[in-house]
Amino acid sequence: MIYLHLIYNLSMLVALSVLSGFVGQKEKFSDKQKAAAQGIIFGSVAMVGMLYPVNFSHGLIFDGRSVVLSLCALFFGPVSAAISASMTLILRISQGGVGITPGVLVISTSSMIGLVFHYKVYSKNRSINTRHLFLMGLLVHLLMVLLMLTLPSDMAWNVIKKIGLPVMLIYPVATILIGKVISDNLEKSYYLLNLKLSEEKYRVLIENSHDVIYTLSKEGVFTFVSEAWTKLLGHPTEQVLNHPFEPFVHPDDLPACMKFFQSMFTSTPEINVINYRVKHSDGSWRWHSTKAVTLRGEKGNITGFLGIARDITEQKKIELELRKNQKFTSDLIEHSGALVFVKNIEGKYLLINGRWEKATGLKRENVLGKTDHEVFPKETADQFRKNDLEAIDKGETIQIEEVLGDGDDKKYFLSVKFPIKDDYGKITGICGMTTESTEYRLTQVNLNKLAIKHKAILDTVPDIVMEVDNNKVYTWANKSGYEFFGDDVIGKEAASYFVGEQETYKIVKPLFEGKENVIYVESLQRRKDGKVRVLAWWCKVDKDISGNILGGISSARDITEQREYENTIRMKNKELEELNGLMIGRELKMIELKEEINQLLKEMGSKPKY
Repeated sequence: MIYLHLIYNLSMLVALSVLSGFVGQKEKFSDKQKAAAQGIIFGSVAMVGMLYPVNFSHGLIFDGRSVVLSLCALFFGPVSAAISASMTLILRISQGGVGITPGVLVISTSSMIGLVFHYKVYSKNRSINTRHLFLMGLLVHLLMVLLMLTLPSDMAWNVIKKIGLPVMLIYPVATILIGKVISDNLEKSYYLLNLKLSEEKYRVLIENSHDVIYTLSKEGVFTFVSEAWTKLLGHPTEQVLNHPFEPFVHPDDLPACMKFFQSMFTSTPEINVINYRVKHSDGSWRWHSTKAVTLRGEKGNITGFLGIARDITEQKKIELELRKNQKFTSDLIEHSGALVFVKNIEGKYLLINGRWEKATGLKRENVLGKTDHEVFPKETADQFRKNDLEAIDKGETIQIEEVLGDGDDKKYFLSVKFPIKDDYGKITGICGMTTESTEYRLTQVNLNKLAIKHKAILDTVPDIVMEVDNNKVYTWANKSGYEFFGDDVIGKEAASYFVGEQETYKIVKPLFEGKENVIYVESLQRRKDGKVRVLAWWCKVDKDISGNILGGISSARDITEQREYENTIRMKNKELEELNGLMIGRELKMIELKEEINQLLKEMGSKPKY
């Protein structure tokens, strides 16, 4: 009979425990509010069982509170456990009787064991299996039976004999049964909540997506379009829904779109991405890229397809500009006056231009994909590869001279080589731009020879030859210049060698203003030994190829002895002139006297003597 009473009491609790499932479905409650509500519900369910217990004797009752309280603590944690335990403790204390002590202890221990399983098992993955429910029910009710020992000894053993076996057989099973009901309700609540959150999330994503999301039936009729369609294309959704897609597609792209649409309904679609143009409400055409997947019914049959379309108009414009730039770059490389080539990291040619073909005499179809050692003699190939590896090893641009051919066919090239890097900075190849420098090199050789000859001539010329910049600072001197001014003359101002006040700078000023004529000037200059010498200068402006004034170039001759000779001659001539003057005066006086004598003789009537 006791079995039936216990089963009846527990079955009532099983039915009442379903109420807890409704709380989990209330989204407006916070977690704390839900915990409090569950505590009240489980406390109330336990109290109902306590009000309709199995009476063993006056004040000694058995009901399903231990099952309800342990499960409340297991599934809903300490807040719910504290509330439900408090409610049942108040009721049990008010009921009084000989069983009050074990009754209070059973309430406390049931909640505590439930909390232990909550933290050790349930909270880790929000689930619990039948084995754990049975183990918890076994521990709770084994302890409940042992707590009967707190009764008077003569009563305790009698109670344990009568109630022990039914409790250990029925209550753990009841724990499993009610626990599974609660677990299923919670899982269902979590599932419904997550489903609703997922639906809300996808709704928000669709409404706020910049991509157009749409579905088509097997007949090609729009069954859904997101609001992005109106934002991007201007058509109200009512003008699109239940309409076929063909009128919105550019006529030139329609055949490809039809093929794409039909392929989606085959078992193995050829493509699931397509680019095409869509008509805007203003009459313009926008490029879209659609990625599609098939939609299937409950039986797995294809009912339509879902498409996600992205506006790629700007991307297409960029691609068009890139193609133009690539074409421009390709034409620039192909028609460049320099030899241009690209090799991969192994040295295989990936690109050569027409100038490269013309200079080497090799056709690109015989070069691309090959290394230097496969198209050039070993010596030449070794040279090219060595220079390539130098640029790769240094990771920077290098400039070198390279030679192609030998003997009379030898050609010289000035090559600029630099490593090609990917987006991560890894070197993937090398690019080179080469200009033939054979004529330049021969010209340079001839210029060097001419420079040597000019230097020899200037060094053998006895005249001083000097160069000054715009600041009148000496920048170059020939051998005679060094011998006169000294080895440290370069870098010194010309005026530092002047002696006394001079107007030399004033005389040569027009030269530094660009006058082309040669200016002559004489200047007293201090020689390196300290002696003052007279130099005669012939000065001319120095300009670059663009006509910019660089300074002046002058040749000078030491005319000190010449000027000394000229002064001596001048003095001698002066003395001679003075002497001649004296002699001429004497002759004139004699003539005058003779004329006077003749005149007197004439007056005397005598014949003139002279």
